[in-house]
Amino acid sequence: MKNRFLVLPILLLFVILMLKPASCAINVPDLSEFHGINFIENHRFSSNLILGPNLNKWVFACTNDTEAPNASGHYYMGFNSNMDGTSYTPADLDDLLAFGIAPGLPQTTLERGDIARLEIFNLVEDGKFHSGIAGWEARTSTGAIGGANISHVLAPVFPSAARGLRYEFTSASPYRVNFNLNTVRDTFLLGQEYIIRLNFYRQVPNSLTHFQFREELPRWDTTSAQDWNAGYTRFPDENAPSSRAVARGFDDFFSIIYSHLNIEGYIDNFRVVRSSNINYYLKLTIPYSAPGRPNLTSGRYRFTVYFKKDPTADDLTIDRFHSSRVSLGIGRTQSTATIRSFDASQLSATAWTPLHVEQFFQIRSGDSLVLLISPTDVTGGVNTLDIGSVLIAFPELRYMSR
Repeated sequence: MKNRFLVLPILLLFVILMLKPASCAINVPDLSEFHGINFIENHRFSSNLILGPNLNKWVFACTNDTEAPNASGHYYMGFNSNMDGTSYTPADLDDLLAFGIAPGLPQTTLERGDIARLEIFNLVEDGKFHSGIAGWEARTSTGAIGGANISHVLAPVFPSAARGLRYEFTSASPYRVNFNLNTVRDTFLLGQEYIIRLNFYRQVPNSLTHFQFREELPRWDTTSAQDWNAGYTRFPDENAPSSRAVARGFDDFFSIIYSHLNIEGYIDNFRVVRSSNINYYLKLTIPYSAPGRPNLTSGRYRFTVYFKKDPTADDLTIDRFHSSRVSLGIGRTQSTATIRSFDASQLSATAWTPLHVEQFFQIRSGDSLVLLISPTDVTGGVNTLDIGSVLIAFPELRYMSR
């Protein structure tokens, strides 16, 4: 009897499963058409050079001044372009193509040829002090010239063959070495915020160095070892988030102030980057449908770009610096994009490195996606934003899964 009661439910379940209508079956979509598809196959970096201005292509993600000239006619950011906004010449592009010989890229001629330089320009002319120390001066407590000696030197503390600025205070009065920020390329625009960066070396280990942005504002004090690499710094300091370098349009100076334990030092790699009301992204908008590929559909997408250090940033005669960090982003809009940043010091100078960001999206008909690339990391504010240049190649957008 007990066995009858066990068999009957099993038989009943079997009958129900056999009679279940076909409409209740699990619907597994056929996603085979997405396999191996690069959704941005026709949006290589080199395509910007041949497409018309109204076609969908890589553009600066500006809401303001990124791709417009600043007050002095220079630009903040370059994509195979110069500080004056002019595009690279064929000879410039040939130089870039030579970097594609390095290993790591897909092995076809077309893909190896898709090389671009993405760069945030230094607002300081000759930040490597190759030609001189223009913009710097020594001042006494009354504002007169003097109180310190400054000179253009080839110093042993710098990288091989590098030049820099040497300062030496001549007395204990509150003298200072000033850089006139109103001489930078965009004239230090009224009301805008900036980040100031430099490398410095102090003669007395672990001594106190005073930095100041404008005389009426608080000093920023820093202490570090004598080692040159430990002297890398920024203003505002990450430990003083309330400090802001906001331009007032006149008498904007960055100062090194006398300290009785630090009467002599060296400066190199002086950099200024604007940090307010500006976006440092290269952007591509992916429409819902486009010829030669499937429509966008809900699922997880991976955006990949190949990166390489820019060898020309090592040239001491070129005012170009290596990117310290780089970023990739993907989202429905620029403001809601998922941003992933990477330490660019881990990139190779002799091989290409693929970096990626991915995200799941619920896609409806007519929706689009936005892809972002940056030669810096804007997510960390004063801690991470910097000028710099990096080489990029072979962008990919691939559908990963539902």
